[in-house]
Amino acid sequence: MTRAAVLLGASLLLSARAARADNVAAKERARALLREGNALLGQDDATGALEKFQQAYSIYPSPKVLANIGTALRGVGRDVEAAAAYERCLHESAGMLTADLRAAVEKALADVRGTLGRTDVTVNEAGAMVVVDGVSVGASPLSAPVWMKPGAHRIEARKGGFHPTSETVEVVAGQTRSVRLLVARAVQQSEPARPSVSHAPVLVPTGSRAVGHDVAEKRPSAPPPWHRRWYVWAGAGAVAVAVVATTLAFSGGGNSSDSGGAGAGSGGAAEDTLDVPYP
Repeated sequence: MTRAAVLLGASLLLSARAARADNVAAKERARALLREGNALLGQDDATGALEKFQQAYSIYPSPKVLANIGTALRGVGRDVEAAAAYERCLHESAGMLTADLRAAVEKALADVRGTLGRTDVTVNEAGAMVVVDGVSVGASPLSAPVWMKPGAHRIEARKGGFHPTSETVEVVAGQTRSVRLLVARAVQQSEPARPSVSHAPVLVPTGSRAVGHDVAEKRPSAPPPWHRRWYVWAGAGAVAVAVVATTLAFSGGGNSSDSGGAGAGSGGAAEDTLDVPYP
């Protein structure tokens, strides 16, 4: 055997002894708490006893301690939880209880069950959470009926993607009821389609200019300048004809043989100037 193997074996032995020592210490501490709790039960202090028993179980989780916890729970009126503790004690302590202790636990369980009723809850969908009076008791399908105190109880089934459903049942001590809850799948409403918006085409006359959908307005053309207007030159021509006619008339009078006409003709013909105004 090598030196390394010897050292490893010694280390494991020391670790096992240390673990046993810690286990013994925990067991002794739990045993002391059990004694304190039993003393409190003798003083009708079920609340204080329950606290001691729960501390003992957290230090040394022996199924035997569950029997003490069940008894304290009955003392504070929590019969449903007491029945669950007794059931766990019998289930988890196979071969650990003496015949007398097992018989005592079985009797205590029968007594507490006599004060309760059972409800067999089924749901049409697996995986739905079953809730009794606001407290979850497990997911469907449940492994066993649910123990309840006599009276009215609200049982619900909840599952994501489904509408929750519930039913109120009246529980009677010593009887078993059956309840089936149906959850319906929630229908997701699709968003309504938005109506399409179409723009009517804009007809643009040939030759016009448009920007976007706005057609440019046709602007009137500017009037021509005065010297391009036909009526100006027509009027000017008429005036010129009148001037020429007048001039000829006066010129004819100056050449007359009338003796009394010595006026303008004697000194030369007088030139009449007629300015034509701009219209």
